[in-house]
Amino acid sequence: VSVDVGALLVARTGREVPVSCRAAPILDNDGWLIGAVLVMDDVSGLRAVQKQRERLIRELSEANARLEQEVARREEGRRAALSLMQDAQMAQAALRESEERLRTLFEGLDDALFVHDPDGRLLDCNPVAADIVGLPRDELLKRNIADFLPQAKDASVQCLQTKEGRPMPVDVHRSTITYYGKPAFL
Repeated sequence: VSVDVGALLVARTGREVPVSCRAAPILDNDGWLIGAVLVMDDVSGLRAVQKQRERLIRELSEANARLEQEVARREEGRRAALSLMQDAQMAQAALRESEERLRTLFEGLDDALFVHDPDGRLLDCNPVAADIVGLPRDELLKRNIADFLPQAKDASVQCLQTKEGRPMPVDVHRSTITYYGKPAFL
């Protein structure tokens, strides 16, 4: 029977050398123990490789833990971004619905509505305004409000000039509004 045992030899210089020891009995013809064979192998290199292997396993475990944290952080960021996107989509849908309601009101009123910038350039109008002036909406939007309402801006009763140049008395109510983020008048 052979036995394999790890041991530490100390050289005369004091240097410790890890060894693997194997011993086997030496028996006489009658089976009595008369000695032993002891074989020692220097396992310094093997121990160094084992330590390096253990260090690499530890480093890989730490790197794996960091990677798992990064994946979790990114997943959390992805979920947050998805939630923000859903919120933005809902806000856009609500905004579109609100704009549609306002556009329906704007276009459905029986009164003529003009939207113009501070310089008088027409930005928008409803169908009633285009009908009264007698120009298609796209042609009307190439004009200035002064082309149709030449009187002073603060007068409440003015004459709107139609396409034919015929004056039409109108009651004017002017409001300051924000139109696509810029100051305008309705």
